[in-house]
Amino acid sequence: MNIVRTFIHTNKDIHGNCVSEFLLPNIAENKPNFIGMTSGKSYDKGLIVGTSRKWDENILFNEFKKVKSVGLFGRKRKKQILKNYIAQIPKIGEEHPDSIVKLDYDLSLVRVESRTEFLNRTKPKPKSISKKIKESYLNLSQACLNEEHLSEFQSFVKTLKDYNGHWKYGTTLNFVHEFLNQKKIFFFLVLDWKAGISDLNWILNLAFEKNFKEKVELPSPDDYPERASVSYDNVFCDYKKVLNKLNFDITILDTDSDQYVLLLHKLSEKDNISESITGIEFKKMKINCT
Repeated sequence: MNIVRTFIHTNKDIHGNCVSEFLLPNIAENKPNFIGMTSGKSYDKGLIVGTSRKWDENILFNEFKKVKSVGLFGRKRKKQILKNYIAQIPKIGEEHPDSIVKLDYDLSLVRVESRTEFLNRTKPKPKSISKKIKESYLNLSQACLNEEHLSEFQSFVKTLKDYNGHWKYGTTLNFVHEFLNQKKIFFFLVLDWKAGISDLNWILNLAFEKNFKEKVELPSPDDYPERASVSYDNVFCDYKKVLNKLNFDITILDTDSDQYVLLLHKLSEKDNISESITGIEFKKMKINCT
């Protein structure tokens, strides 16, 4: 028995109000539709996903029987359909990963479209964003960006939509950050909570160079224990103290995630930054210095 690395699945993104479950071809009725392995529900399409299951045609046949009657006859042929199904999935998955598929009348898999194409076509389009949120993004950009990047960002904000709850981005800030990454604009500076001190120095140095045309001396990674991350005690306090002496500051957004989202700005912009963060519907992260 081999481990099955790729399979067909469904979830609420694909079929709305349904359980997340793996799908099998309808071997009971020999019809070109899927049957949910958990619910026994019928589906017209499914999504190619990665998995790691110890399955073969015999196990899947028994799983199918738990949700739907297969009858007494033709069991050998039905198991062969399942065997072919297992063999087809990695082939179509290699050629068209993360795609929506359906079954033809031979119960063979056929690609329909990519998951992204499907969701862009079927999910509600982003709605307009409020004037206050746009103005708050602009206020933040004026405090953090150089003139060239400020102009580019202002043009972007003119057409900005509300991506909160979006299937791909989750929040408007994530959509904004993708644009900034593509344009290599160092505005919202994002670090994983496990990022090293050297990563913090790297991103701050770039923001200083690109946005303020300055070079500054930041705390050294050697000042901290080996492998210390940015989450280590007092790291951000240490940086704020150094930056404040240079009339700069960092403000961190509380995004309720495993990332730190930093803004580098002049110390004189502190109140404006705080107000604008509230305006884009976030809060400042509290930094307790000891």
